[in-house]
Amino acid sequence: MKTPFDAILRTRRRELDQVRIAINAEASRLVEIDDAHAVLREEVARECHTASADWAMSTHAYLRRKLAERATLHARRIAAAENVEMLRGRAAETYGSMRAIENAADRFRFDVERRRQRAEQQAADEAGTARFVRDANAARRPQAGER
Repeated sequence: MKTPFDAILRTRRRELDQVRIAINAEASRLVEIDDAHAVLREEVARECHTASADWAMSTHAYLRRKLAERATLHARRIAAAENVEMLRGRAAETYGSMRAIENAADRFRFDVERRRQRAEQQAADEAGTARFVRDANAARRPQAGER
């Protein structure tokens, strides 16, 4: 049954789907950042191990560059995590709104069905009353030959 809430409910569902897609994209970004951080950590460990074998090899510039990369990855991770939290809040808000609209649509359907049942019951009651009155009037009329 169509309700006046159907259009807004479809809109809220689309909004929720878009937020879910955005959350998944940000979560993928977080995984990529974490993977890049792990690769960076392994690379630095490998280079430091290699450099430790040769006392003449300086790793200061290399380590400064890699620390800067790590700081950039850390900042990107914080931003992505904050974005995920913001999107989760938006999803919760949208879901709550959608549930309220679904409840209103359910109440609307319930009220329409209740009015239909009342009208049906009223029609049945009126038909029964009319039959009772007709039968009562027929019983009160004198029969032909009874007078």
